[in-house]
Amino acid sequence: MKFYDIRDKSKEFLLKNAVLKGSAKPDSIYMPVSIPQFAKSLIYKNPAPSFRDIAFEAARVFCGEDIPQEDLMGIIIDSYPFTANISPIAPTTYVLDLFQGKTCSFKDFTYRFAARLMQYFNKNEKAPLHVLTIASGAGSAAIASAFHGISGVQLTILYPKGDIPSFEEELLVRFSGNVKVIRIDGDFAACRQLATKVLNDEAVQTKGNLMLLDSANIALLIPQSFYYIYAALAVNAHSSFYNRIENPSIIISVPMDDFGSLTGAFLAKKMGAPIAGFVAASESDNAISEWLAGGTADLSNKTKNNFSLDSRRIEQLYSREEVRKTLAEYRFDKSCIYQAIEKCNDSTGYLIEPQGALAWLAWMDTYKSALYSQKKGMGSQFSVAEPETPFSPDWYTACANKQALGIIPSTAHPAKFGEILRKTTGKDPSIPYRLEDILKLPRKGISLSANYPEFKDWFLHSGR
Repeated sequence: MKFYDIRDKSKEFLLKNAVLKGSAKPDSIYMPVSIPQFAKSLIYKNPAPSFRDIAFEAARVFCGEDIPQEDLMGIIIDSYPFTANISPIAPTTYVLDLFQGKTCSFKDFTYRFAARLMQYFNKNEKAPLHVLTIASGAGSAAIASAFHGISGVQLTILYPKGDIPSFEEELLVRFSGNVKVIRIDGDFAACRQLATKVLNDEAVQTKGNLMLLDSANIALLIPQSFYYIYAALAVNAHSSFYNRIENPSIIISVPMDDFGSLTGAFLAKKMGAPIAGFVAASESDNAISEWLAGGTADLSNKTKNNFSLDSRRIEQLYSREEVRKTLAEYRFDKSCIYQAIEKCNDSTGYLIEPQGALAWLAWMDTYKSALYSQKKGMGSQFSVAEPETPFSPDWYTACANKQALGIIPSTAHPAKFGEILRKTTGKDPSIPYRLEDILKLPRKGISLSANYPEFKDWFLHSGR
């Protein structure tokens, strides 16, 4: 499989180059030259394949020409000593649990695969690979955990002061060894500026292999397709028995805290997963609807950059018109999310974290509005909740005809949001033992100012 930089499609690259050099130039975004379809025998296999089997088959599509099958299976096995779980919580709704990993975050699935891919591609080099990355928001500890103990790879994590939830930060700063964690007294842009300067500093470059790992890296996009393919195949196999629906229209409601997750879902569909469409559940920014309408989203710099990246990726897979036919966006404020946590628990018994609750609420509003529209003879008008996208996707009729099933990704263990869940449901989720084990470790993170000479001095003498 060859890859191209979307800025210049005339040049093709091996996967190794796309992974290790993917962020060497600003705005470099690598995508596969072609995306083969899964065989129908795999898509409709019953019982559905295991998560590991799906991950291997999907990875083989992208890595098969660069990595021997035996080595690739080793990467998959080492990346995933855990699995994704898919289970019904209502007659029309399944939850995809993505918190079975080491740090109870969906990012365990992506960063563990990326770390082992980088280790594999650097194994014949004399110098270790030094990976520099910026962490932000929930799930940051998954980055440190994924690289921890990986031979031949060193990781330096910068994160903005005050930008990571306190529980997540307590996990993040416990990692050491080949992982260095630094809190920067500045914002995300300040961290990015430090990373950019050190990458372009000749005095640093002479010390060995150095790369920036950011959300543009193809090694993070590929595994985001794994769990959506697995979920779609599992629901498709279960639906005739559990839901009495043959060949359902499967809709994935994606929480938009991470735009890359939506791109991974589109990639899964492109590879042949039986996914009819998507609901994008947003907390504040209506980036998608403005993009589909042809406008420019008015967003924070970090959000704008992330969505700009993923919108360009999606456009390599589908035209905007094709996206309009498969995607609806809903936007809610924080109070709605807290109410959704309570309602989901009351109606299904499932204790869900905020981003999962956001996705659940968007799916329920979509489904109920479809039923209401049919009952009132209103065609495709949304009534229960007004979507940000001013058009109805093709799968809307399937909802109205009760032939659709929704998949809700739960991106983190509820215990990571214990205070919120106690306030909304009165329940206190217990902390999994794997998180307790991390919290028992001593704090190893350090703090630095956003001053480049100070950071460079630390990097040259302590960070490598």
